[in-house]
Amino acid sequence: MIPGQYNYVSDALKSSTSNASYAISKLGIRNLTTVLKTTFSTNKLDALIYPEQKNLVVKVGSPSQSGRNGILAALTGFPVITVPAGFSPSSEDAPIGVPIGMEILGLPWSESKLLNIASHISQIKHVRRMPSFANHSVEVPTYNSVPSIVPNAANIPSAYPIGAF
Repeated sequence: MIPGQYNYVSDALKSSTSNASYAISKLGIRNLTTVLKTTFSTNKLDALIYPEQKNLVVKVGSPSQSGRNGILAALTGFPVITVPAGFSPSSEDAPIGVPIGMEILGLPWSESKLLNIASHISQIKHVRRMPSFANHSVEVPTYNSVPSIVPNAANIPSAYPIGAF
């Protein structure tokens, strides 16, 4: 375990379903979900758009990714899609900057609406950049036929029918 994660893991263990804090946490999540639904309804919103995270990503191996906003969708179960929103200023470690995203959060079962919003945003604002180290072309092999793959079903019990091969 990474030392910076000790408190997080300890809190998670304390918040197990057998701990008294679990019910309080569940109530907080239920209240958050209610407030979010009320915000959508009161303001007649199709979606909320906000930065994916308030801090730039940290280097690989760093102890934490604090400042992420993705927790809102994770806690409430509301659908969310992330689209590119731009880049941070360039630095020695990131010559073209660090990609920055925005999240588009919707009500339950509004995925098609979210995909439509994300598509329109992507068409209006072209912010994607190819990393400087990436090859700008991709070689695609030519096939004369589609390869056929047949699994070896000899060791699969008959209780699990997978079709005839």
